[in-house]
Amino acid sequence: MILFIPAPNAFSVQSIRLVTGEWPPYTTENPKRPGMATEIVLEAFKAVGIGTTLEYYPWPRCELMIKQGQNVATFPYVKSPQRLEFSKFSKPMLSEKTYLYYTDTAMSGRTFRDISELADYRVGTMPGFIHQEMFEKHDVPAKVVKSTLVGLEMLLLGRLDYFPSNTLVANRLIEKHFKDKKDRFRYLPDPMYDTTLHLMVSRWNPEGDDILKAFNRGLQKLRRSGRLRKIEKKYQFSR
Repeated sequence: MILFIPAPNAFSVQSIRLVTGEWPPYTTENPKRPGMATEIVLEAFKAVGIGTTLEYYPWPRCELMIKQGQNVATFPYVKSPQRLEFSKFSKPMLSEKTYLYYTDTAMSGRTFRDISELADYRVGTMPGFIHQEMFEKHDVPAKVVKSTLVGLEMLLLGRLDYFPSNTLVANRLIEKHFKDKKDRFRYLPDPMYDTTLHLMVSRWNPEGDDILKAFNRGLQKLRRSGRLRKIEKKYQFSR
């Protein structure tokens, strides 16, 4: 006699605590429009039958939780040699290009073969972002600001020469907060870096590997069904 029993969840993890920060339109606390990365992560876990809870913190604290080995997952993060020392990453969920924004026409048309060349300019950065790590590695004395909005304001005030951001984030802020001055903003044609965004877990999290396997499988389902592309289009993301 064959006994048919519903297949249990293929993963040992049943529920996941997620932490992230404020970085619209990728992540935001707006429940009706939580951000492109947030929707992808939540739907990927839902697709494999895993529950989630989501909490918002400053970006440095999200990364600190991973360093401390806490049983959480955070997103969207860029891989780096420094982070790989204490964390593991999912397969890419999104691609991301970051450009150097400026407002002074004297900064236009410049090219930089190496990030260290920016040491001669006033550049900004944000805590918990990969460009902060890159500037520190190349001894670039970057001014740390709390948000992209503040960085753009400092460009307008002439207190920074360059500020790194991807166009999806910066252009939306410019349209919302600086519409009458948007013609003053420019960005260099070559990206400062071209990378991918991931879910990140601690190397010391005993459930870390299962979390990543579950997410990767859910992400694959979203991609195959076309749902991933629909989320990207919703937030006007272009490859």
